[in-house]
Amino acid sequence: MINKFPYIVSSSVYSALLVSHGIRSHVKLMLHFNDPLCVVFNSDRLRNLRPDMQSTIGFFRKVLSLNFRYRGFRGETVLTPGVSYSKVDLSNLIRNSSNIFFNDDKGIWIDKVHFPKHFKFIIFYPFVDSNVLQLLIKLNAKPIKIASKYKLPGALLTILSNYLDKQEVKCDD
Repeated sequence: MINKFPYIVSSSVYSALLVSHGIRSHVKLMLHFNDPLCVVFNSDRLRNLRPDMQSTIGFFRKVLSLNFRYRGFRGETVLTPGVSYSKVDLSNLIRNSSNIFFNDDKGIWIDKVHFPKHFKFIIFYPFVDSNVLQLLIKLNAKPIKIASKYKLPGALLTILSNYLDKQEVKCDD
């Protein structure tokens, strides 16, 4: 996925983490690939993230080169402040979680949902595996429809972030 769709991967990162004046605070973006490889961006520790594809893809190229070198490694490795990676199955990543939401065209519209302070939102691309979907149902994850026209993760993350920003402003009033 990283090599096949670099635009999708990089746009997901900067759509979730960047705002017009810097890096969005209190966001943890976990990009899970089927290797099983999980790359985590923690916005509270992240520095020097730029909104161009080349520099964002640079993080992933470094992860891939280290990943191939240390195939048997299972722990978390810090790549740079705010960016780490590990080998973990998605089912193990979400197994003991609560407040899980996921993008689904048959879900409730996002504007009908009030998100708790701490939650996980999962966007699958290009599709969701049936075993993972069964696990989500077992964990009482809630299907949410973010948009009808947009399907790429970057666009969905932008809409989700904008919605959450508006929800946060309403809470502060």
